[in-house]
Amino acid sequence: MFLTGSPTTRFARYVSKTSIYLLFFLLITNTLSAQDYYSISGYVSDKNSGERLAGSSIYSLSDRSGTASNAYGYFTIKLKRGDQTIIVSRIGYQSDTLKLALITDLNTQFTLIPRFSELEEVTISGQENHNLTISQINKAGLSPAEIKSLPRFGGEVDVVKALQFMPGVRAGKEGSSDLLVRGGGPDQNLILLDGVPIYNSAHSLGLFSVFNADAIKDVELSKGGFSSRYGGRLSSVLDIKLKDGNTDHFRYYVSVGLISSKLMLEGPLKNENTTFLLAARRTYLDVLAAIAQGRAENRGNYNFYDLNLKLTHKLSDKDRLYVSVYSGKDHFGVRSDTQDRLNETRNSLSWGSITSAMRYNHLFNKYLFGNLTLTYTNYRFGVNSSDKDQRSNSVYTLNYSSKIADAGIKMDFDYIPSNNHLIRFGSNLILHNFKPNVTSLKSLDNGLLLADTAFNSNNTKAKEYFLYAEDEIRLSNSLQANIGLHFSGFNVEQKNYTSLQPRINVNWVVKDKNAIRASFATMSQYIHLLTTTGTGSPADIWVPSTKKIEPQNSWQTTLGFARSLAGGYELNIDGFYKEMDRVIEYKQGASFLEDEPENGLIAESSQSWEDKVVAGSGKAYGAELLLRKKEGKTTGWLGYTLSWSNRNFAGVNNSQTFPYTYDSRHNLSVVGNQNISKRIRLSGTWVYSSGVPATLPLSAYKYYSDTGVGASIENLNVRNNYRMRSYHRLDLGISFIKQRKRGERSWNISVYNAYNRKNPYFVDVGEKKSNGKTQLLQYSLLPVIPSFSYSFSFK
Repeated sequence: MFLTGSPTTRFARYVSKTSIYLLFFLLITNTLSAQDYYSISGYVSDKNSGERLAGSSIYSLSDRSGTASNAYGYFTIKLKRGDQTIIVSRIGYQSDTLKLALITDLNTQFTLIPRFSELEEVTISGQENHNLTISQINKAGLSPAEIKSLPRFGGEVDVVKALQFMPGVRAGKEGSSDLLVRGGGPDQNLILLDGVPIYNSAHSLGLFSVFNADAIKDVELSKGGFSSRYGGRLSSVLDIKLKDGNTDHFRYYVSVGLISSKLMLEGPLKNENTTFLLAARRTYLDVLAAIAQGRAENRGNYNFYDLNLKLTHKLSDKDRLYVSVYSGKDHFGVRSDTQDRLNETRNSLSWGSITSAMRYNHLFNKYLFGNLTLTYTNYRFGVNSSDKDQRSNSVYTLNYSSKIADAGIKMDFDYIPSNNHLIRFGSNLILHNFKPNVTSLKSLDNGLLLADTAFNSNNTKAKEYFLYAEDEIRLSNSLQANIGLHFSGFNVEQKNYTSLQPRINVNWVVKDKNAIRASFATMSQYIHLLTTTGTGSPADIWVPSTKKIEPQNSWQTTLGFARSLAGGYELNIDGFYKEMDRVIEYKQGASFLEDEPENGLIAESSQSWEDKVVAGSGKAYGAELLLRKKEGKTTGWLGYTLSWSNRNFAGVNNSQTFPYTYDSRHNLSVVGNQNISKRIRLSGTWVYSSGVPATLPLSAYKYYSDTGVGASIENLNVRNNYRMRSYHRLDLGISFIKQRKRGERSWNISVYNAYNRKNPYFVDVGEKKSNGKTQLLQYSLLPVIPSFSYSFSFK
């Protein structure tokens, strides 16, 4: 195990062992119902589209017992024989109440109607106990409607930027689409799109995420207390599920924004047994740039696109097949020509992903549900440079790339022996192929080949695997627990790493409206992100654990309180403590592309990255508060986080502990949405963050070479020795909506950074031109930015 002998890690070891023993006891305990109980099983679906709804609540007022639908909308519940009153509910949908005479096992399908413009609050009495469920611990969920209601940057609805307003979550640099969760880095988040890992989730160097909000069905972020079915990252799990496609009718959605446009089509193919979803998005900045620049000698262009395709086929009442594909790419290029057009220079930067999944559901019986998934991921980052001279028939090209290709297979089972137990178990195998830094060079002069070579073209192949089991158990009407084990391994370079990771979540409901919650989880991460910025960027390099570089490990514990308040409000307060071990960072003075671009790319590929990094440890701790209102005319939330995050690396910062790059003491966010009427909706967000650390030189001295050329050397031995100014920003939005007979039309006008706050992007030391004295310079990136978007849908 990765734990050492400190008091905190001895506590973690004790909790780990206790969790293992308790899980073993629970898994062999059988609590099947007596003869006078019957089961109700089936699926919960959207009445309008036929989409199956995960996380729906099925609750019996008669028995004061409930359950929730799984990731594919399936549920089963055992209830007493006789008259039953069942409430089926889900956030964003009108609740449905059914009265049944239960005299035998029943197979059925519940359908819920979406709330498009609900202006009145809806309260379900007698269900408070079930609302405070264990599934909410350490999780932040947002519905597509909540995401779309927020102000927009550049006219784009963005899933990741919406999550950045939740407590315990913050962005990296201004405008970025990173998630920094509870003191972790951007590489420590497992981001899943329909169950497939995404290695880079950003367009436009972080200004937009790759997720098309129109195609999304569910968004859930786990910040700690992880379920045993997840693994491979230390900080969080972002699970995004795409829509399956409308089973009832064709639906078209078109949106035109300031920088991009979107199109979505969905509907049945031939009949409701087969449905499709097609969502596409593309920017037209390159087209606008081409018009503006004409035939100028120096021209630049940028564009991105993403495409989502999903097919769903119902083989039988017990079998379904899903196929989903994502493809996305960014390209930034600069082209220079001489006036006679005989010499041409091109430089470009590009990155993108292709992911795919094929999933097969099978209902073995009313108690056992299985899911088989095949996945494929291909991520590539590239830098290309070329210089062509027609007069001398010379060509020079330099290409750099970093690639990852994964192929995986996963099997998951849900077993529901009774209302008091939901047992999940399964396994996963991923075959990794890493090509972290490959450079090729070709030179042709007067038609003669001078050089044609490649540096570091070797692949690193690895196998990652895991097994898991967990039991979500109701010990009494007020006490619930989720206890599980996650065993994982990583085989690389004839080295096999293994890790046994216990997980436990406990939820104690006190007097129906209050809950006390606690969790403990251990995690291992077998891949690393080499970065000099501390935040995700396409130039960062993904590398595997090797013989020399061991996996990252962490453990985290939380304690919290939740309360359902009058008027549809919810209050959550959580404290967390997390330790991380074997996180890596560049050694003092080392970085990616230390030299000028050409020599830097060659040098990067000519030496091992393992020799440029050092492993260390980290700690993060703090408290979070969330006051939220999900239903009614006015919705939104207030989130506050008080936190500390530190790192320690041998040889870095004189081996002394220093604050992590994005350590920020106070983070406050206020999010509000107001339905003025069925046609007008207002939205606003305000965010505040304490200043983050930066490294500034403590001193500098000049020296001169033999030729008399002067240079300066700066003393940067103390890491993150300065804090930048605080960050705050106000965003506003208004939507004008008109319902039509066969669809909806809407205008959205948004303003980013409404009062034009000049927030620090980075700081640097410079000299005043007047007197030559040193001064501190702040650079800001995004001023006030208005935007608009127009969208319409019809069927």
